[in-house]
Amino acid sequence: MDQNDGHATESTAQHGAAAPDTAVAGFARDARRLAIAALAISVLAPFCIDAIFGVVRIHTPLARRAAEASAAIETLQRRSDDLEKQLAAATAQLTRMQADAARISANQVLIRRSALMQLGLALRHMGPFDLELGLVRDTTGDQPALAPLLAKIEPYAATGIPEAGQLQRDFTVMRLKFEWQDSGSTPRVWMNKLISWQRGLLSREPQEPVPVDPNTQLLRDVSAGLSRDDLPGALEAARQVEGSRREALSEWIEDAEARVAAVELSRRIDEMVAKKRP
Repeated sequence: MDQNDGHATESTAQHGAAAPDTAVAGFARDARRLAIAALAISVLAPFCIDAIFGVVRIHTPLARRAAEASAAIETLQRRSDDLEKQLAAATAQLTRMQADAARISANQVLIRRSALMQLGLALRHMGPFDLELGLVRDTTGDQPALAPLLAKIEPYAATGIPEAGQLQRDFTVMRLKFEWQDSGSTPRVWMNKLISWQRGLLSREPQEPVPVDPNTQLLRDVSAGLSRDDLPGALEAARQVEGSRREALSEWIEDAEARVAAVELSRRIDEMVAKKRP
């Protein structure tokens, strides 16, 4: 055997001895890597296992519950958005309705005020006011404060209420008639005076003074009240007249009461319109 063969044999022997050592070292490195990977997986598993399983379409119970909760939250969010939109639409509609109601209410107030003003104007003059009264009834509804006055003037709606001047003229005519009757200008009065005179001649007794009729002073009070434009005062005196005089004055008293009610109603209407409370 030559020298070269001897070196080859020695080299082969050395490589054969080193191969097992290299294999063991490589195995040890692989083992360490596997241990490190296992440790990393055990530490990170709670955080990423669901994601890893999700990639391969494997879902754990925790992942399913999380997915269901997420889906429920998304559903609630969509419903919340829908409710917000519906609420916004309802709010806008309510705002429009309130604006419309405010305009309608304002128009109704104007109509009521106009109706009252027209009635108050009509009552200041003698003439029919049935249209104005009907409009007030239709637009203002119940008016407890005005109800007694409206009831007093309603019978005169188609004909009108006599004015104060007309009432004064009518009363003057009636008073002259009463005075003419009291002065003995009728056959019956003359007959009563003649009988009384004859009885006085026969009896030769002093005649009793003729009693003074209390209605006479009341009629004077009525005339005085009318002359100073105090229709309520004249009406109060007329209500105290008794007997046949009161019966004769009954229609005049009704007309005077209607005119007083019309004046008071006009005054109240002016106050209500001025205060903007129809």
